[in-house]
Amino acid sequence: MPEDHAALEHLRKKIEAELSSRDDEHAKEAGLIVRQAAARGMLFSGNTVHSLGAEAVQDLRIRGHLLLKALTDTWASYRPEPSAALFAHQMVLSVLQDAADARDTEVRNSAPMRSLGSFPETVWEGFRAKYDNEVQRVDLRLREWVQLQERPPTEGGATQSTTVNLNGSNNVVVAGVMHSPTSVQLDGASTPRILDALASVRAAIESTRALPEQETTDTLELVADAEEQLKRPQPNKKKLFASLQGVAGAIQTVGALGDAYNNLKSAMALIGLPLP
Repeated sequence: MPEDHAALEHLRKKIEAELSSRDDEHAKEAGLIVRQAAARGMLFSGNTVHSLGAEAVQDLRIRGHLLLKALTDTWASYRPEPSAALFAHQMVLSVLQDAADARDTEVRNSAPMRSLGSFPETVWEGFRAKYDNEVQRVDLRLREWVQLQERPPTEGGATQSTTVNLNGSNNVVVAGVMHSPTSVQLDGASTPRILDALASVRAAIESTRALPEQETTDTLELVADAEEQLKRPQPNKKKLFASLQGVAGAIQTVGALGDAYNNLKSAMALIGLPLP
């Protein structure tokens, strides 16, 4: 169907946009590792290679989070037929697998590694196992997501709830409950409450620096997007829904942001979007 094609095309473009900035961030982190090692006279050492491998794993972890977020945002906006979910699964998994292969090649061909000449094969097997683990983790989340998309709507027009687990950065699991945007109930009392909660989230993120740099930028953009919709005479509920879920998912398991999350959780419950 045309809607399905539009959703998949949007997902493809959204993935490209999300990962373009991620490529830059990863290059900066890898470059920093090399520069710091060189400054300490340890550029050509096994420790530096291991640090590059650890950064590669972290990069895949963040990419998994970004890919799943791009997927759920797209589905919340387009609402394509369930049959499109399998194609989306394949697209997302293929992108992450390509990234895993690229990270493996990158570490093997790095200047520190070339200078050393060789490494025990067990080291590369260990790196590869970690890369594959990140891909498999996302694959499992995608399989669960596809199954949930294929469930028939609940009877009587009740709101359908779907739980999706996203791998976040910093080796945590981010859980988000997704409800239909049609359940959002805005009024003169709830809108200011949501705006206050978003302001507290922004202040907490900026003061604690508990999120990685790129995730901080992404989450603050989602806060701004949600605020923009709330201030409109006729908010786009789908966009508001996606932004609020994105903010909640990003901060949910970050201890330093617990108060801000609870504040947002209470406010979102007022408009019909309960969080775990």
